[in-house]
Amino acid sequence: MSRPSESQVEQMRVTLYMFSGSNAVLTAQLMLEHKGITEYRRVNLPPGAHALIMLGKGFETMTVPALQVDGRRIQGTRNISRALDELVPEPRLFPTDPERRQAVEEAERWGEQLQDATRRIFYCLARRDRRAFATFMTAGRSLPMQSFSARRRRPSCG
Repeated sequence: MSRPSESQVEQMRVTLYMFSGSNAVLTAQLMLEHKGITEYRRVNLPPGAHALIMLGKGFETMTVPALQVDGRRIQGTRNISRALDELVPEPRLFPTDPERRQAVEEAERWGEQLQDATRRIFYCLARRDRRAFATFMTAGRSLPMQSFSARRRRPSCG
């Protein structure tokens, strides 16, 4: 697959469905930035209600982050990363060396499983104290991951 031109990347109609406070959403934003996709529509959804909104928009599941790229619906950071590498092959998100790629994919699976478990615990606790949940999900709240990403160095994926 040949690399799309800069004007082709700029002409992509990209929408990111998200809600504030999600490290997975931040990951999707960083992937878009890495690929040079800086002009896209952001739809900030209310946590909790996002589930019904996503289904109503025709997505297969209730999760964010979700992308709509020229009508194609993609959900979850793992699926988003693969779709972005397909749509915009360079710069790569994954190493080209098969062993290094396998290691990255294994770490990615582990992180996703850990995040899923953490999310379930968080939502269970939030049901017990809704005020704490509301405080945490306040718009504009900075997450530790956001501070880290501001200082990050871009790794080579060659």
